[in-house]
Amino acid sequence: MRDRLLIVLLCAAVAACGNLPRPFQPEYKTTDTFALLPIDKGGLVVQPVQGLPPAAAEAFTQALIESLHKEDVAAMAGPGNAAALVLGGDAVPAGAGWDITLALGDARNTALGSFVAHAAPQKAEDPKAWAVYARTVARSVAGILDADPALRNPDAPVVAIGAVTGITGEDGRALTRALEYTLEKSRIKVAAPADKPTHTVVGAVTIAPPRGPAGKEVRNVDVRWTVLRADNSQVGEVRQTNDVPVAMLDRDWPDIALAVADAATDGIVNLVNRRSTVTR
Repeated sequence: MRDRLLIVLLCAAVAACGNLPRPFQPEYKTTDTFALLPIDKGGLVVQPVQGLPPAAAEAFTQALIESLHKEDVAAMAGPGNAAALVLGGDAVPAGAGWDITLALGDARNTALGSFVAHAAPQKAEDPKAWAVYARTVARSVAGILDADPALRNPDAPVVAIGAVTGITGEDGRALTRALEYTLEKSRIKVAAPADKPTHTVVGAVTIAPPRGPAGKEVRNVDVRWTVLRADNSQVGEVRQTNDVPVAMLDRDWPDIALAVADAATDGIVNLVNRRSTVTR
């Protein structure tokens, strides 16, 4: 519930800002080349089940995606990408419903598991009617992913969040906590005290003096994130900059911090997941 509240507050803050429809979208600086991400970063494509009526297939697909999200599996419809897992199958009429066989495979068409169930939803075109069946499948898929080290990539990076300069006290802690939250939501392990991190992310925030007419003053907020390897060599940078109304900056810093962290996360994830940088 608290996470949902944070998201709602963030949306309200962005809407009030006016000039921040996509706040703090970053620029990237690096000399490294991209490597393949771990397989779980490709997500999972849910294909419509063959043999179901089109409306029922669409409803079941939607229910599966929603249930997989609740299991922290990055599920989606459509083509996905070259690294995505694939979940699909066939249905045959049986009694008042269908016997459904689903198969989970990786991007190389290697079979990872299969599931068989009889489904008889009362309103087959309603995703809610498929919820109980979708929940069972989603838990089985999550179990396979958790049980197979090759899928969950046990050698994945462990990231420590280092110093954030330019802001102090509770404002600095708010930005650090926001980045921890958004990295964990992207399935990046944030280092605990006992962990040995593979990477460290440090930040530098520069807030310029106010400018503009009275009552409409803004301050430029510039944020630079630097990703370092375990040996302190630099992987790359993510830079963000935006003009923020002074009143909003004074009043809503926790929401701004979450917007900053959220917009920077994809770039940071790309940097820490480069295969050649994962050294302990």
